[in-house]
Amino acid sequence: MGVDDDALRSAGVGATTLQPAPGEASRGVRARVPQRLWRNLTPDRTVVVVLGLFVFVVHDVGYVLGQPFWNDEAWVAVTTRFPLSQLPATTSSTPIGWSVLVRVFTLGGDQTSRLLPLAFAGGAVAVAYWFARRLDWPNHTAAVTAGLLAALGVLLTPAMLVRNDLKQYTTDAFFALLTLALTSRLERVWSRRGLAALSLAVWGGMLFSHTVAFVGAAALGAVCLVQLARRAWRQLAEATVTAAITGALMLAVYASFDARAVNPGLTAYWHHYYLPVHNGVHVGIRFVTARFTAVHSYFGLGPA
Repeated sequence: MGVDDDALRSAGVGATTLQPAPGEASRGVRARVPQRLWRNLTPDRTVVVVLGLFVFVVHDVGYVLGQPFWNDEAWVAVTTRFPLSQLPATTSSTPIGWSVLVRVFTLGGDQTSRLLPLAFAGGAVAVAYWFARRLDWPNHTAAVTAGLLAALGVLLTPAMLVRNDLKQYTTDAFFALLTLALTSRLERVWSRRGLAALSLAVWGGMLFSHTVAFVGAAALGAVCLVQLARRAWRQLAEATVTAAITGALMLAVYASFDARAVNPGLTAYWHHYYLPVHNGVHVGIRFVTARFTAVHSYFGLGPA
């Protein structure tokens, strides 16, 4: 049935008279929110959500939440006992942003904070799917298959399966994959927004992950080299300026939070994990091959 607007106006019924009551308006908004979520939940996004939640299936969550902390975890968990203002002084072996998030996840019991590494593990699975899915595959089937295989690889990699303790290693995986995914997208479709997102992921990620500093430096260097090889001078200038700004922000994060946490005992412990650059090339090669031998099982790789 139609409504004669002219007749309503002539009868003195204004537009405000036809507005719904406040309660009805709020109910309408609440009804539209789930509808919008359902519309945005595309098959691709559904797959990502399901794969991310599978982290809580492949890990024994009940066991994880029921075990006491071991020594390295206790160093992290104890920071929640101090006032937030003392966090820079009490954080040592983990990034300060990670210590802040631990406080958020420490709810009913101390062990609930172990849900934080599992959450980042789920995020790493989702990013791996996005990374591989968006590469230049010949068709949709190949793209989805690649995304699924990459996500399953991250989900079931032994290193990810054993890292369910209160350490930031799954966060390292998440930010490393996020940096690579943003770099890949930027190589295919250049944009200043994409360049800014990569920069933010690198220097902002340093608040939660130390690994992203190395991955990010390599990514920004690769972006500059690609533009140089393409003779894309404007893009090279933008990438160079962004890399310089990002480097300055990375140094600021390091000086503000990481440098003050350097502990001689910790640095002495990790000394043998660094490349012995002063002992000659042959010693360096043996060191690198030994590291591959030491970590290949964590990635599910064979001896070769």
